[in-house]
Amino acid sequence: MAGAGLPGLPAPLEVVLVVEGEARGLDSIDAVRVVAAAGSGDDAIVELVRGESRARQLVVVTADRGLAERVRRYGAEVLGPRSIPRRESRAG
Repeated sequence: MAGAGLPGLPAPLEVVLVVEGEARGLDSIDAVRVVAAAGSGDDAIVELVRGESRARQLVVVTADRGLAERVRRYGAEVLGPRSIPRRESRAG
């Protein structure tokens, strides 16, 4: 995804995954930077967006309407989870 971009978002993309709770042990991989939230994941996302330059295009992927409203206040665009292409499962 980071190398290919998304519709309306050309590559390369910086992908940041905010985790909370038991997921805090995840490591960053490939083109995905993992940020462990000290408390609420939503609060951590808002702080990341707030700390970025408004000159950068910021996109938050969420289905949470409250979070979407909060990050829009700081200039982020919001996309729903269905906007992200899915890879076919290779289980088997």
